[in-house]
Amino acid sequence: MVVEMRGVEKRYGDVQALAGVDLAVAPGEARLFGGVPDRREARGRVGVMLQESGVPTTLKVRELVALFGR
Repeated sequence: MVVEMRGVEKRYGDVQALAGVDLAVAPGEARLFGGVPDRREARGRVGVMLQESGVPTTLKVRELVALFGR
Protein backbone atom coordinates (compact mmCIF):
# COMPACT_ATOMS: atom_id res chain seq x y z
CA MET A 1 0.00 0.00 0.00
CA VAL A 2 1.09 3.55 -0.70
CA VAL A 3 -1.40 5.02 1.77
CA GLU A 4 -3.43 3.21 4.39
CA MET A 5 -5.52 4.76 7.16
CA ARG A 6 -7.93 2.96 9.45
CA GLY A 7 -10.50 4.30 11.85
CA VAL A 8 -9.57 7.95 11.27
CA GLU A 9 -11.44 10.40 13.47
CA LYS A 10 -11.30 14.19 13.63
CA ARG A 11 -13.10 16.57 15.94
CA TYR A 12 -13.37 20.33 16.05
CA GLY A 13 -14.51 20.95 19.59
CA ASP A 14 -17.93 19.34 19.92
CA VAL A 15 -18.25 18.71 16.17
CA GLN A 16 -17.11 15.31 14.90
CA ALA A 17 -15.99 15.84 11.28
CA LEU A 18 -14.81 12.24 10.65
CA ALA A 19 -15.71 9.02 12.41
CA GLY A 20 -14.16 5.65 11.60
CA VAL A 21 -12.98 6.48 8.07
CA ASP A 22 -10.83 3.84 6.32
CA LEU A 23 -8.76 4.51 3.19
CA ALA A 24 -6.31 2.33 1.27
CA VAL A 25 -4.45 3.37 -1.88
CA ALA A 26 -2.29 0.85 -3.75
CA PRO A 27 0.66 1.81 -6.00
CA GLY A 28 -0.55 3.17 -9.35
CA GLU A 29 -4.14 3.38 -8.12
CA ALA A 30 -4.40 7.06 -7.18
CA ARG A 31 -5.61 9.73 -9.62
CA LEU A 32 -5.51 13.44 -8.92
CA PHE A 33 -8.24 15.59 -10.51
CA GLY A 34 -8.76 12.80 -13.03
CA GLY A 35 -5.11 12.79 -14.10
CA VAL A 36 -1.72 11.44 -13.18
CA PRO A 37 -0.53 13.00 -9.88
CA ASP A 38 2.95 13.87 -11.16
CA ARG A 39 1.59 15.93 -14.07
CA ARG A 40 1.98 19.70 -13.77
CA GLU A 41 -1.72 20.30 -14.53
CA ALA A 42 -2.86 18.22 -11.55
CA ARG A 43 -0.21 19.53 -9.14
CA GLY A 44 -1.12 23.12 -10.02
CA ARG A 45 -4.61 22.59 -8.59
CA VAL A 46 -3.45 21.38 -5.18
CA GLY A 47 -3.40 23.89 -2.34
CA VAL A 48 -1.77 23.81 1.05
CA MET A 49 -2.89 25.34 4.32
CA LEU A 50 -0.19 25.21 6.95
CA GLN A 51 -1.30 24.32 10.47
CA GLU A 52 1.39 26.54 11.93
CA SER A 53 2.99 29.52 10.30
CA GLY A 54 6.46 30.91 10.58
CA VAL A 55 9.68 30.61 8.67
CA PRO A 56 13.17 29.66 9.73
CA THR A 57 14.97 32.84 10.77
CA THR A 58 18.23 31.48 9.39
CA LEU A 59 17.03 31.60 5.77
CA LYS A 60 17.47 34.56 3.44
CA VAL A 61 14.54 36.01 1.48
CA ARG A 62 15.82 34.45 -1.74
CA GLU A 63 15.94 31.04 -0.06
CA LEU A 64 12.41 31.44 1.32
CA VAL A 65 11.04 32.40 -2.10
CA ALA A 66 12.72 29.36 -3.65
CA LEU A 67 11.41 27.09 -0.87
CA PHE A 68 7.77 28.22 -1.07
CA GLY A 69 7.87 28.54 -4.86
CA ARG A 70 8.30 24.81 -5.19
